[in-house]
Amino acid sequence: MKNNHLSYRSGNPVLTSNAFNVSSDSSDVMTINGTVTKTFLSICLVVISGYYSWINISITNVLILPAIFVSLILAGLTIYKKHLSPITVPIYAVIQGIFLGAISYTFNSLYDGIVITAISYTLS
Repeated sequence: MKNNHLSYRSGNPVLTSNAFNVSSDSSDVMTINGTVTKTFLSICLVVISGYYSWINISITNVLILPAIFVSLILAGLTIYKKHLSPITVPIYAVIQGIFLGAISYTFNSLYDGIVITAISYTLS
């Protein structure tokens, strides 16, 4: 008896026989130190831009909606054009910081002290 389930074809690119034969353009090796450094720098950019948007809320209220769209575009570029990630990731981190700072300010003005409480619980 023939196994008919093995003869099915799929249009899914992950299920092709050469899915893992794609080569990378870079010969750099990923290290833990490099990953930690880049993550730390991204978090610093988020915190600094979040603080800036908290302090200058009148400016950043105008930027919330464009920040959402720009961050979606940057996320798509980072996912599909990996060679652009050294440029797109820091910009994405700054835009996310602006967005998070503005949203945090809004929630803190509605519910006094909720942001500090949430940050304290997260860090503890």
